Amino acid sequence: MLTLVSSKNPQPSMAPSDPPQALSDHQSLFEDFFQGHRIRNYSPVTIYKQRSFLKAWFTTHGSESRPLYTWEAMAPIEGRKRMRDYSATLIESGISSPTLRLYLGILKRYFSFILAHPFLHTPHGPRRVQDLYGPIEHPITEYDMPQHVYDDEQRGIPLDPERLHDFYGHLQQHYKSFQII
Repeated sequence: MLTLVSSKNPQPSMAPSDPPQALSDHQSLFEDFFQGHRIRNYSPVTIYKQRSFLKAWFTTHGSESRPLYTWEAMAPIEGRKRMRDYSATLIESGISSPTLRLYLGILKRYFSFILAHPFLHTPHGPRRVQDLYGPIEHPITEYDMPQHVYDDEQRGIPLDPERLHDFYGHLQQHYKSFQII
């Protein structure tokens, strides 16, 4: 059997210190996030698309044996570096700014939710993610999100009041049913 010894982008491996309930804790955080979506009356299509994106993102950024866990993506310093690398990869691929905003926006909302609701349900009662898996912080800042800019053609200046009066007069003359309100 061949074993991968080195990789350009090293992936986390299943550490012996990973508790057996880590995967179910990670999935529990997902379910809590999407329960919030249902409560806020998001459409089933929106929930499906966001769930699919998040599941694929955490699976892709994990190892062969398991997905990346939420608290690993939110680890201080490492989580921020991972997000910068992900953004750089998207930009290098030529992805459009709206799509980049969409992807980073889904991740940003998920991580914001986790920071606002950092509790896991354990047999011993609710426990904070930080208490079980270490410190977490938001890996995406406002400076990582591309800003929306108007990229359509310029339409010119609006008509001044006198030209508007002429325009309405023309409409009344040629279209009898048109009335100025």
